Amino acid sequence: MSFKKIVWKVRNFTYKDRDFLLRITPYDGFRLGEILPDGRVALEMCFSDTDEGLRQFLDENWEEVLKVFDLYKDKKNYTIHGRNYYIWGKKYKVNLIFSNLKKYIEIKNDELIFYVKPKTSKQEQENILFEHFRVLLKREIESLVAECEAVAGVHAKEWRTKKMRTVWGTCCIRAKRIWLNLHLISYNKECLRYVMLHELTHLLEKNHTKVFDAYMDKFMPDWREVKKLLNIVQK
Repeated sequence: MSFKKIVWKVRNFTYKDRDFLLRITPYDGFRLGEILPDGRVALEMCFSDTDEGLRQFLDENWEEVLKVFDLYKDKKNYTIHGRNYYIWGKKYKVNLIFSNLKKYIEIKNDELIFYVKPKTSKQEQENILFEHFRVLLKREIESLVAECEAVAGVHAKEWRTKKMRTVWGTCCIRAKRIWLNLHLISYNKECLRYVMLHELTHLLEKNHTKVFDAYMDKFMPDWREVKKLLNIVQK
């Protein structure tokens, strides 16, 4: 079970020539939050506390406060902030927000809003993001499996995902195990459907022969056009 944190009021707050976004909440105590895209640092304060108490809290934790501000200076150099990623053919820009309060990813408009702890390395950030992509891809695979297997008339025992450099999918015929490239998340869902049918067809015909192409013509008449989409490099 999850709950949404209550924020009663939001206002700007400046201390020692540093700008903050102050969130007034019903929760006891002061909390240092994330660095925002505009360079401000978020703070939380209980409605019953005072600005004087907040200034005292900042003085006691000023070294930590400065560390959060410093994260903004070189954000683009050592994070994935500002990078573009595609999900089902649509481009999203990463809005990375450093936060000790929460860690999750949400899609909003054209942004991938990515909350992550300040000490998370660039490689760890990318790993977290691709694990999120893996969840999205697996969810779509599960929704297409029954349809694709019904069209091809064959059943795969396992469907797995991983990053692959040179192929969109592979099929272990003996084990009836199919691997799909994690980067398929970047293309539209019809491309995923094509690759799934392609790998299922290998359970009927091992090699790329005329027989194989005939199966594909039957299962997905426009497969050649869809295949061309996978040759487009997403930037």
